[in-house]
Amino acid sequence: MQGSLSEFTLTQLLQLFGLSERSGTISVSSDGRRCRIFVAGDRVIGLGLPELDVRAELLTCALLPAGARAALEQITPHADVPGLSFVASNALEPERWDAFVARQLEQRLFPILNAEHGDFVVVVGRCPPAPLRLSMSVQQVILEGSRWEAEMEDLTREGFGLTSMWRRASLQAENGLRFTMADWLLWSALSSPSTIGDAARHVCLPDLLSSTTIKRLSERGILSCAEVESEQLAQHSPDQSVG
Repeated sequence: MQGSLSEFTLTQLLQLFGLSERSGTISVSSDGRRCRIFVAGDRVIGLGLPELDVRAELLTCALLPAGARAALEQITPHADVPGLSFVASNALEPERWDAFVARQLEQRLFPILNAEHGDFVVVVGRCPPAPLRLSMSVQQVILEGSRWEAEMEDLTREGFGLTSMWRRASLQAENGLRFTMADWLLWSALSSPSTIGDAARHVCLPDLLSSTTIKRLSERGILSCAEVESEQLAQHSPDQSVG
């Protein structure tokens, strides 16, 4: 079955799968984005087009532990098991793997959940191997997508959007503070001024987690907004014009 997203959004298609307890795939194309979702009854069990190579995606992540990187490099992909996500997931600490999966959902699925422009193709039947294996209820995916959209809008309004520029503040500010994994990764990624989006991409963290973390670290004086600093320097610099 195929049709237009103006008739059924991806959210509605996922709900139909859940209500009918059918299995299959939903392929969506909208405004330059393409995605394929694997569904079994009321659960989303996979994500990604055939060309998605989870192993290769993970190897682009900066600051992977040496042991995890070595384990990933030893994995040999096979055409009948795209991405080998189950094997790859065991090479990483659970927290780092969960962050990687959350980023994939943000980049590939959440932005098109309620898109009304584009096309879809539904194939009902046994699902083929998914490039990225998941185990989420349909309702959880929909709720997480809605939360992601709302919270990203709020953070952007507060000055923590993906294009805002940040840098490390005084080293003294970090003394005595306990860092989470995301804290350390973003602190390392901001060794020089960078946007939140670029820093998140560099270390393969979800955008929402990155914006939330940078907001918290800035409130603790650990990070500062490079854009604000640039504006302040411009305001206090002497007039260089020649009359």
